[in-house]
Amino acid sequence: MPKKVCIICGKERKGAQVQDDVVIRAIRRVKGALRVATNNTLVVCGGCMDEYKKKRAKFEKALVLYVVLAAILLVLIAVLPLISGKFFSLESILFGVLIGVFIIALSLIGYMPKIAEKKRAEKRKGKK
Repeated sequence: MPKKVCIICGKERKGAQVQDDVVIRAIRRVKGALRVATNNTLVVCGGCMDEYKKKRAKFEKALVLYVVLAAILLVLIAVLPLISGKFFSLESILFGVLIGVFIIALSLIGYMPKIAEKKRAEKRKGKK
């Protein structure tokens, strides 16, 4: 059985399990390819929950900011040539999308995954 490791303090503890999303799976694949994967179950222990909530809120705010910034740059890069009288340019749109993806990827620097929701069946049992 894999160890349960807190993503905040790094200690082996019990707690709320972290959702295994695209980013976590990608990290696990890279670590597996490098043969350094430990395949621990990632959790947030009770003592670190407040710090986790702060970090998650900070990540969500940064993600929204980066998405808005990327959208503004995409519009400026793709639409500005049309306003100035030049023709539609596929290259400028592709460049704008590439820059937008890069900007959004910057938000992954402070990435903090969600806590996994319990299955609906478990919730129903608790309500009955």
